[in-house]
Amino acid sequence: MDLICTNDGDVPLWMRIGSGNESDQKQFVQAMKDFQNQLNLDSLMVADSA
Repeated sequence: MDLICTNDGDVPLWMRIGSGNESDQKQFVQAMKDFQNQLNLDSLMVADSA
């Protein structure tokens, strides 16, 4: 599950159920692009990969 939440209050803004075989490095970039396109926001995004 890919989930993007607000910094203050952890309100969910975007979610996607993905395949367990996806590469995290590739999917993080695509998730940020999909989120930005959906909400049309001019924002800063920070992601963390294990």
